[in-house]
Amino acid sequence: MRFAIILFLAMFAFGCQSNEKQFQFSAMPCNESINAYDASGLGIKNIEWQGSELQIKSYVSINCAEQVTAGDYEISDNKLILKYSKTDCEICTTCMCVSELDYEFKGIEKKDYEFELRKE
Repeated sequence: MRFAIILFLAMFAFGCQSNEKQFQFSAMPCNESINAYDASGLGIKNIEWQGSELQIKSYVSINCAEQVTAGDYEISDNKLILKYSKTDCEICTTCMCVSELDYEFKGIEKKDYEFELRKE
């Protein structure tokens, strides 16, 4: 009986961990070598499933005096909304640059999502 309880608890603990959604976000520093004024180079650019892991790369144009500070997401039906927030420059420059945003998911349902990139 004691063995069965320990086995059940171990299966429950490991089962919960394996089904748990995991999310990681990173933003690269401003890259002035990419044209921030060319809209065709901005937005969601790479969506790749590797098994149960989803990796998304996107590019946003920001003022050179700003930086992307955080990322988040929201899933609503078949829509996966990729969110990011940035600092507001106190004294903006006349320079615009591109920041690369990387979103990585583990444990979300693999399906054909509609993707949206949104500034918060």
